[in-house]
Amino acid sequence: MGIILDILKEFPLSAVLRERLIEVEKRLAICGAALEKCMSDKEILHLQIENIKKSEAILGDPCPYCKQRKGELLRLTPHPLFGEVGVKIGVYKCANCGKEYEKEHHP
Repeated sequence: MGIILDILKEFPLSAVLRERLIEVEKRLAICGAALEKCMSDKEILHLQIENIKKSEAILGDPCPYCKQRKGELLRLTPHPLFGEVGVKIGVYKCANCGKEYEKEHHP
């Protein structure tokens, strides 16, 4: 039994109310699992961003506009078409010219 029913087991409840509470606890468990998955996905993206930043820390990413190695990764998002297979889109900002650009990252 869940925490709600454990607390209320001392009180007389109707069968309908008990069934509703069981359904609420099931929904709560599903929401909790979804929240944990979202948090783990966020942590995974954060680690991927850090790994890319470390690999580019020595020289920086080359800016396609000014050709200087001053690109800094701002955010990483799943590719709209190939995100399911792990392809990400990195959004960079050049510290030299200030322009933003995108670059694909393959797993």
